Amino acid sequence: FGAAKPQRYVFVIAIPMRLEGEVKGILVMRPKVDYLRDALSGIEIGKGHIHVVDKKGNLTYHSEYALDRIIDFTNYPVVQKLLKGMEGVEKITDPEYKKPFISAYRPLKEWGWGVIVDKPVDVVLAPVRKINLMIFTITVLMLLIGVIFAYRWAEMIFALKKLSGELEKRVGERTAELAKANRVLKTLSECNQMLVRSKDEGSLIKDICRIITEFGGYRMALVGYPEQDEEKTVRAVAQAGYEKDFLEKVALTWADTEPG
Repeated sequence: FGAAKPQRYVFVIAIPMRLEGEVKGILVMRPKVDYLRDALSGIEIGKGHIHVVDKKGNLTYHSEYALDRIIDFTNYPVVQKLLKGMEGVEKITDPEYKKPFISAYRPLKEWGWGVIVDKPVDVVLAPVRKINLMIFTITVLMLLIGVIFAYRWAEMIFALKKLSGELEKRVGERTAELAKANRVLKTLSECNQMLVRSKDEGSLIKDICRIITEFGGYRMALVGYPEQDEEKTVRAVAQAGYEKDFLEKVALTWADTEPG
């Protein structure tokens, strides 16, 4: 008779018994059925999920519900990369919750298993204080998983530093984008106020040049009027930023020439 098809996971711990460097026997222990779930259920990561998959892509642990059968998890966005020995952090759409997530994944190469930690995008892009808490939580999570399975999995802790750095980099890029948008909004607001308060065109364009360099972060701002002379020169009427004698060093023209 052929062996029955497995319906759920059973964990077995085998320890070689050595005497003078020679294996004399093997001690085999079988923990209770919910060993893995009981070991990891106390780990809290806030809003997010923890997945553990085996070398075939089957789900062996999920932080949200108990597993009463073997579940094929190969269709999950990053599992195929895990099975190829890849690691990283990327934005995915969770097929179960239909929401964008930041997924950090790391293979356990010696065993062929993999660990996935998912966090919602809005949580990852929360204030820096919350992100630091998340990084600390993931660090503790990886440390506990390494202690549970074997000391050889300690390499996961070092990999976490790389994942955390990538997360912080993405947060930094997002923060820079927001800062740039805030500068633009502040510049537009100051210009609108100047339009209301200004009494003549000359003072208006001078103040707008000043606002662009002061609030917009630009090195120089210039307003010039085209002259209808033979050289088609541009007459500068307002300037802010850069050197004061900059206009005396350059010849501005609206002609169809190299400097034009």
